[in-house]
Amino acid sequence: MKHAICAAMTQYQAQMDEYVKTAVEEYCTPENLLAVISKNAKSVLDSVLRDEVERFFKYGDGRKAVAMAVIQSLSPREASDEPA
Repeated sequence: MKHAICAAMTQYQAQMDEYVKTAVEEYCTPENLLAVISKNAKSVLDSVLRDEVERFFKYGDGRKAVAMAVIQSLSPREASDEPA
């Protein structure tokens, strides 16, 4: 009985191994790998670019440029500077 159970389990494990191997081989085609790599690379690059743009405008020269634009917009202008 014990031998029969062990044999059945061994056969079941071999069958499951074959299913997993087949699933991996079917999924990992060159075209699918390229698609997955491209999609994930784009996602990561989008995220990194967003982070860098945010950093530029929060802490870098972009913040200084925005601050200067705000100061210039809010500063009183002389009569000669105003459009006619």
